[in-house]
This record gives sequence, structure tokens and C-alpha cells, in this order.
Amino acid sequence: MAEATLFDMGTPEPAEKLSEGRRRTLRQKLAMEHGSHPLSLLGAFLRLHPDAPPVDDRKAPGPRCGGCAFIMRNERGYLKCTRGRSGEICTPSFRSGPHETHGGGSDLRSYWPACEHWEERRDG
Repeated sequence: MAEATLFDMGTPEPAEKLSEGRRRTLRQKLAMEHGSHPLSLLGAFLRLHPDAPPVDDRKAPGPRCGGCAFIMRNERGYLKCTRGRSGEICTPSFRSGPHETHGGGSDLRSYWPACEHWEERRDG
């Protein structure tokens, strides 16, 4: 038997290297699948709203972040939550918002199932 075949276990395929954004997206999805809002990953636990739609169905009816009174766009156009952990509303400047990381970790997606503090937005 040739020496190469005795120890040739094959070269494992290199694992796909995921970008930071893709890893964050996977963590956020996992959090939602376990009943917590993705902003929980920033420290303060937030449950999903009891009437929240299923995580994997973007067209199902139910409260979503995009229809919440606490969602606003910051100066750069990113969606952020302005609700403080103790219930206070932060100013639209987002300089010291409760869920502001000054990065993608605190960005919201309008299609996400809403958290337990969701309030319907009343435009006008």
C-alpha cells in the first residue's frame, strides 16, 4: 500500500467565510426564532409582540417594526428604534438613543416582527 493512501484523509473543504453583516443577520434570525427581538442582541432583552407574524413569512399579517410609532430614520437614513429601555422616547437626533451602536447592529428592518413594546404608528 502506498504511503500516501495510508495518511490521505482528504483535504477538508474550507468553511465559507461569512461577512460580519451576514453573521449578524444569522444571529438576528436565530434570536427571532427563539422569541426575542433582534435588538435584544444589544443587551436589553425584548420579547417579540404576542401577535407578531411568523419570522419566516414577510407577508403574514401582524405588527412589524415598520408600522411602529417608535421607528424613525437617523441623519444617515437608517431605521432606528427611539424607544428607551425605561419607556422614554429619545430625540430624533439619535446621538444617545437606547439602541444606537453607530453601526449596522442597531439598524432595524421594517419587515421584522415587532417587539413587545410595539405601538401602532398614527401618521398625520
